[in-house]
Amino acid sequence: MNLILSAIKQAFADQKNPINKYIAINAFVFVALLISAAFYFLGDIPNPFKMWVMQYFSLTANWKIFVFKPWTFFTYAFIHEKLFHLIFNMLVFHWFGNLIIEYLNKNRMLFIFWAGVLGGGILYSLFFDGNQLIGASAGIMALVIASATLLPNYEIVLAIFGRIKLKYVGMAYLVIDLLSMMGSNAGGSMAHLGGALIGFLTIKQIQAGNDWSSIVISINSFIDKIFTRKNKLKIVHQSKEQAQTSHATVSQAEVDQVLEKITKSGYDSLSKSEKELLFKASKK
Repeated sequence: MNLILSAIKQAFADQKNPINKYIAINAFVFVALLISAAFYFLGDIPNPFKMWVMQYFSLTANWKIFVFKPWTFFTYAFIHEKLFHLIFNMLVFHWFGNLIIEYLNKNRMLFIFWAGVLGGGILYSLFFDGNQLIGASAGIMALVIASATLLPNYEIVLAIFGRIKLKYVGMAYLVIDLLSMMGSNAGGSMAHLGGALIGFLTIKQIQAGNDWSSIVISINSFIDKIFTRKNKLKIVHQSKEQAQTSHATVSQAEVDQVLEKITKSGYDSLSKSEKELLFKASKK
């Protein structure tokens, strides 16, 4: 248990890549449900913990219920009941989430994922009544289609098919979900299509110069502050050359360039010298 808690804590301490945080949360919820299921199975009695999780955190397609529990439009993405479902979702999340981070940034990746979760939940609730939706598939579908829209000719290697372009991977996902609409998991497929639509529209808006991801910056910064340990105070002695450099005049043009870079790529894209320049400007 200490090993699991240590791994989760380390995942939350990583500010550069938030994917590990969400994988850790999903894994923790799955293990908690698994342990409770084993405990209550041995006693041959209903599982109140699972009932509580499903009642307050899964998305129920009934407006009389979710109007009083709006948070379920997001929390349903943390619940997986089947091991294969969890592993497959987290692997795809890792692959395509990191791809979006590499070519855009982490804030845009987070926006695409959570907007996909919300969009999938809304589309699901519009067409289904009384059922419960769980799993992160809608948000992950948004990342897959966003990647295929942003980098249609980018090639990945699949074990059976070899090298294949992302646009064909995206098409395959869409075809599978459209066919699944006639099966027993029609509600889940509808949520996937809602996520896919969000992923496509978000990339098209970014390409048009409209960035919807700014809302994520403040939310993610708040989460990082909660789970990041403060550094101990250090006393650093500057050399004469460093002292002269630190008092050097910073021009407004240099500051504008750095601010423009933050707008396009986020604060994490800045080099050490650019961060120092911004710090000096704030002291003027």
